[in-house]
Amino acid sequence: MIYYFISAIILMLAGIIGVVIPAVPGIPLMALIAILYKIFTHGVSNWTLVFLLIITAISILVDYSSGLLGAKFGGANGKSILIGILGTILFIPILPPFGPMIGLFVGVAAGEFIFKKDARKALKAASSSTGSIFLGMVLNLILAFGFLIIFIVNGIANL
Repeated sequence: MIYYFISAIILMLAGIIGVVIPAVPGIPLMALIAILYKIFTHGVSNWTLVFLLIITAISILVDYSSGLLGAKFGGANGKSILIGILGTILFIPILPPFGPMIGLFVGVAAGEFIFKKDARKALKAASSSTGSIFLGMVLNLILAFGFLIIFIVNGIANL
């Protein structure tokens, strides 16, 4: 069982790396590893698994909302945010793994320039969206390390 535990930790470390690479689902990967570890070894308590899944849900919420909230905080209107979402989707296959971040920036900037005709405001809104993505990554890193620590502590207790 110790081999499964060590393997799970190593795979979760790869998940932490996935947190800082855009478009790679780091914490959901860690959750999948925790679920598989629970299924095959029963080495994590049910309550711990529920708590880890809550951390995963928070992480997904942060991933999908951080750039949009940053654009709104930077002064972007709703139409520009929708164009930013479209840019995010369009840039995924064009420039992986950084396409979503670049697409959001380009989309928000284009939308703001089209609707407000002010390059400074467009750049401010687009920069805020990109900056908030980095803040979201920092928050997800904190969540990922918390996830890993909780998994390790509970796993050791159940070895």
